[in-house]
Amino acid sequence: MAALTYGDLRSCCSIPPHDKSPLLTWLCHQAPKWKPSQRILLSATPFSEVPTTPQNIIRCVDAPPKGLWYSFGSTMVRFLLKTYATEELLNLVGFVYELVPASTVLTIKTPEELDSFTHTFGKASNYTTWLDFICAIDWRQVATAYTGIEVWLCPERRHVARTSWYYSWFYSRGCLWAPEAIASRRLLASYTKK
Repeated sequence: MAALTYGDLRSCCSIPPHDKSPLLTWLCHQAPKWKPSQRILLSATPFSEVPTTPQNIIRCVDAPPKGLWYSFGSTMVRFLLKTYATEELLNLVGFVYELVPASTVLTIKTPEELDSFTHTFGKASNYTTWLDFICAIDWRQVATAYTGIEVWLCPERRHVARTSWYYSWFYSRGCLWAPEAIASRRLLASYTKK
């Protein structure tokens, strides 16, 4: 993945072009340092542990789990700036951590693993008859077996009806819902307002 520049981030950002945000500049200097395999957590406050986040029953077909989200490398920064970037959103970023998940976090890297997960934890949707073959994930059941999940992007599965729950995963990322989900964490950078 090519290094990010201020121009790269600014070009996909909704912040007015005349506003050279110090935080955006700081992110531009930090993001190129992150390797695509690093699990990166962006946080507004110092991070100590994953809060316990109970999973609810199935809410809708593509509802993701609830919890603490992280991404791989700069993918979250790129996505946020492309779709939702505002100065208010950027102000929620003050600390960058690298996470190492525990072995109790499920990792899905291949289409076959994605299909297997869907088969194991998927429930047929009952919203309308034509959707009966579409799966939603029972995140409460997943949480009884794992402390989190990370899914590497499998683009060929995002538009397949059986794995429609996966449609809302726009980039490779993970979600943790229990304190024991992290084996270690390391502060990579912190932003100080000038």
